[in-house]
Amino acid sequence: MSDLDTTISDQQAARFWAIALETGYSRSGAQRLLEASGYEEAEHIGRSDYENLCEMAGDEELAFQYNRDPNTKDLFPSRPESNPPGR
Repeated sequence: MSDLDTTISDQQAARFWAIALETGYSRSGAQRLLEASGYEEAEHIGRSDYENLCEMAGDEELAFQYNRDPNTKDLFPSRPESNPPGR
C-alpha cells in the first residue's frame, strides 16, 4: 500500500486546517495538536485518524488548551471568564 492509500488528500488536510482555525485554534495550537497526535503536517494524517482529528479540531476547549504556549506558566487554572480572580 502506498502513502497515497494511507494518508488523507490535500483537500482533507485543508478541511482540517479550516475546521481548526474556524474553531479558534491558532496556527501554532493546531500544529501542537498535530504533533501530539504523532503528525508533523496535516498532509501526513492517516485516513484512520482523520475523522477523530477533525472532531478534536472542532473542540473549543481543546483549542483553548492547545493555544497556550507550553513554555509559559498559566496565569489561570481555567478560562478567565469562567473563573475570574476574586470570585
